[in-house]
Amino acid sequence: MSIIKYKAKKSKSGYLYKVRIYRVIDGKRQDFFKSGFKSLREARQYEAMIYHKKASGDLSGFLKASERRFDEVFEEWFKTYQNTVERTTSVRTDDLFRIHILPVLGKMKISKITPWQCQDFITEKGQTFRNIKQVKSYTGQVFDFALKMKLITDNPMKQTILPKRERKKSDNFFSVEELHEFLAIIKAEEPYKNYALFRLLAYSGLRKGELYSLRWSDIDFDNQLLSISKNLGRIKGKAVEKSTKNRFSIRQIPLDTETISILKEWKQKSRREKGQLSVTPLMIAIICLRLLIETER
Repeated sequence: MSIIKYKAKKSKSGYLYKVRIYRVIDGKRQDFFKSGFKSLREARQYEAMIYHKKASGDLSGFLKASERRFDEVFEEWFKTYQNTVERTTSVRTDDLFRIHILPVLGKMKISKITPWQCQDFITEKGQTFRNIKQVKSYTGQVFDFALKMKLITDNPMKQTILPKRERKKSDNFFSVEELHEFLAIIKAEEPYKNYALFRLLAYSGLRKGELYSLRWSDIDFDNQLLSISKNLGRIKGKAVEKSTKNRFSIRQIPLDTETISILKEWKQKSRREKGQLSVTPLMIAIICLRLLIETER
């Protein structure tokens, strides 16, 4: 900032003073002048006030409302975000915005979105979307990005209150008896491959993605060990192999003698098959549904 003395016919002294300030419009700096001060003292007082506001974090005098829409800012944020996470994660995040967030906030000017509108959005979305905390977090990240780019002066999503949802308590695991029944049904009605894979899943504690990515070379039959070093995810329906969730996920799992025996038998039966020991999520759903039907009878 600077103070400039200029000629003015309306002034008794023939001069007035103006203060040069800058504003940030859509992330770009633009200079402008506040003029009409009758004395140098008045101009300096105004300049000091502006400095104080800036130092205290009040940027309202420095920012002009951005004309950018929320979806435009999202696109800029996503370019940075997708380089910080796994590809499968970025695809899921993009889907979350495309399906749940952008249809509501996308066409709104980001500088015009108010805390009230954000609260209404969270409250309404929370009635149908289970992980509303995730929606608030990702939407808030776009506002934080806009804040850093000096497109807005505050994050309207920050103070929103998450709605409380009633949680229905239900057992989402098998008892020992149910597990034995489940494996018995698969062994009797499904290809031996499916039985072997579900036995391995039940007795190893693998994540689904880790199971999908297994190969025969990951199994040490002599020492009864299973090596985990990779994961299999899906991007738009296509299988994509990637590293495990974190470094602690790289591990060796001891297998019991019966599971090793079952895997050996399957390997002997399927010597013509090559590649992954794979089972699809759809297959899991179908078999689990069949078990539920059988147990209800």
